[in-house]
Parts: sequence; structure tokens; C-alpha cells
Amino acid sequence: MADRKMIQEEELESVNGGQITYCWNGETGSLGMNGNNTYRLLDKAAFLKVYNEMFGKFSDAEIIKELRNQGIIKKP
Repeated sequence: MADRKMIQEEELESVNGGQITYCWNGETGSLGMNGNNTYRLLDKAAFLKVYNEMFGKFSDAEIIKELRNQGIIKKP
């Protein structure tokens, strides 16, 4: 069983299910796998568009690769 952590109400926006995880502060954010957000997220709307188009058809790693290819995420 995974370790559990109490989540404060102000943290709820940064929580989402699945392996791809992201946080957004209103202008930029971070994105990665399983909470290890190693990429800078530059465009939340573009990310959500790609994610919704690819979800269920491609693996999470393939989705991240496409996000990199389109310049939506970058390594810091």
C-alpha cells in the first residue's frame, strides 16, 4: 500500500489521478509521472487538448513525448 498524506484544501488543484501529474500556478506549472514533475509546463490548455486527444489510445510515456515534441513541456 502506498504511503498516505493528508491533503490541505489549498493543495486540491494539484492533485489528479493517473500516472501523468501536473501542477499549475496560473502562468506556468510542472508536469511529470507519478508526482515526479520534472518538466516545466508552459501551456495548460495545449496540454489538456493533447492529453484528451491521446488518452486511452497511447501510453502516458507517449503522451509526454508528444508534449515535448510540441514544445508544451520542457526540461528546466
